[in-house]
Amino acid sequence: TIIHYETPHEHIIKSYEDLKKVELAKVLYLSNLWRVPLEERKQILSHATSHDIVTLMNLGIADCRRPIEQINSLLHHTNILILNT
Repeated sequence: TIIHYETPHEHIIKSYEDLKKVELAKVLYLSNLWRVPLEERKQILSHATSHDIVTLMNLGIADCRRPIEQINSLLHHTNILILNT
């Protein structure tokens, strides 16, 4: 399952049912979602890892510039980190 976000809205998960859909994945790839709040991305990744789903995350420049304390919770729930340099 690939979560790639192109709409002007700032949220992916609007209900618990949206989060439950993540459970259908074997592997979850979160693309560069810098407009989506960190807490929401953490919620998605945490839910996936709690269901033994392999997670991949691509951090963009905006997130890479954040202090490590801000993104540490995302990294904690990420199996594979992708950085475009």
